[in-house]
Amino acid sequence: KANGLLEPITQVKDTILDGRNRLIACIKGGVEPRFEEFSNSGSHVQYIVSKNIIRRHLSITQRAAIGAEMAPLLAIEAKKRQLDNLKVGIESPSAPKDAKVKVGRTREVVAKLVGVSPKSVERAVTVMKKDPALFKQMKEDKISATRAHLQVSEKTRRNSGVRVTKAQRVQRIK
Repeated sequence: KANGLLEPITQVKDTILDGRNRLIACIKGGVEPRFEEFSNSGSHVQYIVSKNIIRRHLSITQRAAIGAEMAPLLAIEAKKRQLDNLKVGIESPSAPKDAKVKVGRTREVVAKLVGVSPKSVERAVTVMKKDPALFKQMKEDKISATRAHLQVSEKTRRNSGVRVTKAQRVQRIK
């Protein structure tokens, strides 16, 4: 309350992108909130993640899980961008030149945003799709993305009838 609001609350129209807790604190503390309109022509998802991922003390597994959850959102934005930029009979679509959007394969863009390898994101996506309960454990940092992926892969192989030798299992863990 003594310092007031140090960083303005970022919004798009009436949707808060960054600062919902600051808004609550302002209301509770009787401080006048300041708002700024999101002026970046880039991705809302990328903006939110970039502002918040550095504030949190997350493990690699937790960041990979966040990446897995945000990958579909970025894929939707990318598809929309592609459709918006289509020009009949002219070259293939690309991001607008003034846009501050990271372009590339979704998995690689997500991995860079959350600070993990693309392989970690890929493993997390697989676990998220095949075993939501195990994915929840990943988000809580109770199991690593590699171990969770290994468990899902083993379960899939068992269900498909493919036999794996002990040496192959040991090699996968290394």
